[in-house]
Amino acid sequence: MKTWLTFAHRFRGRTVADLRQRTLVSVRAKTSCQSTRTTVFARAGHVELGKPWSFDLAEPLLTGAEQMLGLLAGDVLGLFIKICQQRRLIVDCAEATVKAELVNTLRYLGVIGATGTPAYENFQLRVYIESPDSAESLFEAWHEATECAPFLNVLKKGADVDVSLQLTD
Repeated sequence: MKTWLTFAHRFRGRTVADLRQRTLVSVRAKTSCQSTRTTVFARAGHVELGKPWSFDLAEPLLTGAEQMLGLLAGDVLGLFIKICQQRRLIVDCAEATVKAELVNTLRYLGVIGATGTPAYENFQLRVYIESPDSAESLFEAWHEATECAPFLNVLKKGADVDVSLQLTD
């Protein structure tokens, strides 16, 4: 009975057509107070995350922040390649760089007297591709990818996000 009530509550007021336009994505995460690692499980796979954020260049695992930036790159780059394949465009090589600023870092680090709300701002995604196809066709595919990438669209709602595509020789 509880499952049905939860389901009914979450979807109250939505039509069947609305429900067909939604897909649930979920993961499970596990950590302990003695560990700086978090294991994230999805479907039959898992990934280990390091600390949420770190100054240490020798950090053995990717931090949560680095994974988030990788997610943005994968979201846009993967969709762009999929669209190129559907349009029979050839991409010989594709690479992305992603940067973001953590603001109010001292508050995040727990410095006494520091104020503000720590958050990531000013995301910058640069994608570089090599392709024999026309620039016009590639930029059309890029435009569609940046309009349809779910994680990118979430970020755009709350942060400045600069995305660009550069064709290389």
